[in-house]
Amino acid sequence: MSRLPAKYRLLKRLDQQQATQAVAEVTGVEIDVFTLAQSCSDAGTPATVELPLMGTTMWHGPQRRDFSGLHRITAARKGDPYYDFKASITIEADGLSWETSIDLMQRPMWFTPLALEALIDRLSDYKAQSSGLLQLQEILEQERIARRALEEEREARLTAEAPPKPSYILVISALLELLKDPVEHARPNGRPQSAIIGEILDRFPLHGLSERNLEEVFSEANKARKKIE
Repeated sequence: MSRLPAKYRLLKRLDQQQATQAVAEVTGVEIDVFTLAQSCSDAGTPATVELPLMGTTMWHGPQRRDFSGLHRITAARKGDPYYDFKASITIEADGLSWETSIDLMQRPMWFTPLALEALIDRLSDYKAQSSGLLQLQEILEQERIARRALEEEREARLTAEAPPKPSYILVISALLELLKDPVEHARPNGRPQSAIIGEILDRFPLHGLSERNLEEVFSEANKARKKIE
């Protein structure tokens, strides 16, 4: 007998808010939409997303491709720590995993009643076997952490395999030339980033060394350094 209430069971599909609410009503377990989507994918009943006809750009390492229409979500995680509706999702196409970010307010995830029933049965079985709700939530959290570790490992591998962008090589070359110049005046406080960008633009009027591109490259470099400090 289905544990899913009829008000949900009779729907063809449920959006993310209805789905999380249904699971909470039946099991008493409140899980976020990202864990819900990943759990459904792991069980072989993935959530779906409807991408716009104009196309959404998705990435597989350095490769990019536009997708539209309905797609199954094979992996999902929160895409912005400060915005609850930003999601990083992965789909499968031509044997490859493609990833992009979506706004769940505009492009919600969809779940079938069958997928939710299977998840509810699983949660209910865990709950019956466990000593309480806390242990059940810990199991879900451990699964989420393990999935995230696998995703980070995959992302690191793809990043390591990707060749550096040509513009990055130009920026490094320009910086090396600046460092080779003799210092006419002492600079105890160093030089601001804006001054460095200005000098590069003046001395190296090359394609790929625009002010916007330099700011983006420096910003990425600063973020990467702070990440490992």
